Amino acid sequence: MDSMKKLIALVFGVLCIYSCEEIVSVPDISEDLITLIAPTDDAVLENPEVTFTWEEIEFADQYQIQVATPNFAQANQVVLDTILGDSLQTFRSFTTSLASNNYQWRVRGFNNNFQTDYTTQSFEVATIEVPINLSEQSVVILAPEDNFESADTMIGLSWEALEGANLYRIIITDTVGNSIFLEQTTTDTEITVDFVSGTYTWEVRGENESQNTPYTQQTITIL
Repeated sequence: MDSMKKLIALVFGVLCIYSCEEIVSVPDISEDLITLIAPTDDAVLENPEVTFTWEEIEFADQYQIQVATPNFAQANQVVLDTILGDSLQTFRSFTTSLASNNYQWRVRGFNNNFQTDYTTQSFEVATIEVPINLSEQSVVILAPEDNFESADTMIGLSWEALEGANLYRIIITDTVGNSIFLEQTTTDTEITVDFVSGTYTWEVRGENESQNTPYTQQTITIL
């Protein structure tokens, strides 16, 4: 019985010593500083996909990265807050997509007992919008359908709005005399026309200050 007690005491003592050694052996990293690599401070990025990278700190098992807009002192939103790494693998980069805006990002490292202060930098995402080429677009006519026939002379013509177009040009041609019955521009996506009996082609295109689409054409007959 005494030998059993001695064995238990010995095992308990060994475990205590091992645990104490484990606690003592965790290095203090609280005075270390993380060096941020990219994005650099006050960088302006044209690509919305941002890769954050930083230098490794010895004895840091994990890193916490946060991103706020426009900054942490007056944050409208913390858009990212995540912890990277574990006891087997430590990560020193992270990629995410961000909308055009001003941001601050910061990183700190930590282990089981200690953590560093955050290192913080600012940057801006200023995505360049590719201008729309109207010459490669076309207007989609909604009504009436092609080869439409009607005894009513008042006919509504309509089409879908086209991104990049500031106005629309409509030309209606009498097919018998091949003469222009009506030509007008509008910022709306519909007009109402008072026709007379006959067969017409009507066409519409989108325009802006420097470009235009090809015409989209249909036929309409007034009985």
